[in-house]
Amino acid sequence: MTKSFPFTSWVYRSITEYPESDLNSQVEAGLSIPMTPPLDSNKPDHVEALKKYLERAAELGVQLILHTNFTDSAFRTLGKAEYCKQIKEFYEVTLGSHPAIYGFFVGDEPDNAEALENSKQTIIAMKQTMPNLVPYINMQGHSCDYPDEYFGGISHVEWLKSIINEVGYFMISYDMYGQLVNDGGGTSDYYYESKKIIDICEEAGIEPWACLICSAHMVFHVPSEYDIMWQITTSAAMGFKGINWFRFHDSPAVPNYHGSPIDQFGNKTTHYYDMLRCMRGFGEQFGEIFPHLKRKATYFFGEDRDRRSYGRFDETCHDIIAQIRCCYEESMVSFFEHDETGEEYFCIVNASRRCYEHYEIRVKDENYDVYMIFQNSLREGKRRLMKQNDDIWEGDFLYPGQMALYKIKKK
Repeated sequence: MTKSFPFTSWVYRSITEYPESDLNSQVEAGLSIPMTPPLDSNKPDHVEALKKYLERAAELGVQLILHTNFTDSAFRTLGKAEYCKQIKEFYEVTLGSHPAIYGFFVGDEPDNAEALENSKQTIIAMKQTMPNLVPYINMQGHSCDYPDEYFGGISHVEWLKSIINEVGYFMISYDMYGQLVNDGGGTSDYYYESKKIIDICEEAGIEPWACLICSAHMVFHVPSEYDIMWQITTSAAMGFKGINWFRFHDSPAVPNYHGSPIDQFGNKTTHYYDMLRCMRGFGEQFGEIFPHLKRKATYFFGEDRDRRSYGRFDETCHDIIAQIRCCYEESMVSFFEHDETGEEYFCIVNASRRCYEHYEIRVKDENYDVYMIFQNSLREGKRRLMKQNDDIWEGDFLYPGQMALYKIKKK
């Protein structure tokens, strides 16, 4: 299966509440590494339900993250030796080392020194016991500002490196919800935390995921289709390598948590189809390219909202691209290098969630052209570049949250 920009989602009710056919709806919408509902390995009905999930996942051509009782809490209670013994038996004997298993969920939002150390040791134990699987942990976005004592007296970067050096790659995501606080008042925090997290992870040598919001609870509103696409495109532009959505299903037991793609009665909502269009649409245009793009730099341009994060793009920022002109709306540009071809790409994101915007590009060197990328490079369209004193606008229109991806080519 072609590697594509991945999506998953939290599911919070017990696995016995959802038939394995629920995976059909998740995969149809674009979730490529679904997470199972919570399950207890000591309950036979949970185990049987999981086996059905795994068989359905194999039929659909996806792997699952298992949300079991083998979390950091179990590690703390059982101790390493007993924990490893039990999880190994569950994976190899009970589940027969099923090929549809991607990895196990470790824990959520450790926020003190003891919790972080326990999470670290759980990841190491999982990876040592099942080296072919991927442990998954979710962190708080503002963990970028945790003091070093939370990480045992070392930095966040050093903490990540200490795990990587011990066992190699593991999957890590960071909560990013502030952009959907009521009227979007937390958007600056979203950019600020994202930049710091990306910088930390790039220095440590690990590719982080963003944990974003696709339903409503507390002060977080139900996102529109523009909000959903905006979250996908901005996170990808900033360097996140996958998305975990909070959360795909509603629960009748917690009515304040509402507006999910699948409602409390198990019905697909209009929001489900918003999610489908955004996830699958992004995948069909860019999903196979973005896993290969190594981010080099990110900037804002257009309307200046002083986001306390990325700098402003000007003609000193790049050796070929001199200017990207738009009328007004806040916008983002990121530059990338393709890890296989070495070719340079850049993307533009209309960072408004209300208004369309228009963009034109000017280059410094006439020996280069810019091509817009469609359908994962199946089609490329040469763009008309601005001249020094050119006032004719023939560029690209982007809807709120839309991304355009370009390749820089020497003539």
